[in-house]
Amino acid sequence: MNLLNKTNPAGKRLRTVLAALAFGLLAATAIAISAFSLQVAQPSSAAANLKPFVGTWTSQFEGETFVTLTLKEEGGKLQGTCKHTVGMAEDDQGRLTHVDKQQVIDKVLDAEVDGKQALLTIGIPEDPSHRVAKFDLRVAGPDALELRPMHHPENKITTQWWKLSRAANL
Repeated sequence: MNLLNKTNPAGKRLRTVLAALAFGLLAATAIAISAFSLQVAQPSSAAANLKPFVGTWTSQFEGETFVTLTLKEEGGKLQGTCKHTVGMAEDDQGRLTHVDKQQVIDKVLDAEVDGKQALLTIGIPEDPSHRVAKFDLRVAGPDALELRPMHHPENKITTQWWKLSRAANL
């Protein structure tokens, strides 16, 4: 029977061309659709690095709060305020011996975060003398930070770390 039925070579060629065309159309559609695919974004690593620092933190000396540090994440950076005593004294080992009762509020002007450590620069932006203070800050636990001022190089005393605790809603 097959010997008597001759196949049409043009029909075979047409089927091959149509199959190739269908495959090409399917591939083009898949590529076009992939341009509109959704991707789940991971939280930015910068925001994740800042999370341990975010909150309101307090440090006390002889039962009195002498530092209240309020930090929040805005635009991938730490922002906030630091309410602190105006003056203090320390012994030759860098331990606090006295803190003034008078306090001021400075703005966090810059915060350079590197893992579980940060360098805070605080001051008053409107202050014409542009006085700023720099502090080392480090994570000491889930609800604990440690802070110490960076002194001038000629100051031979290194202040011991001040313990900061996460404050309840103030």
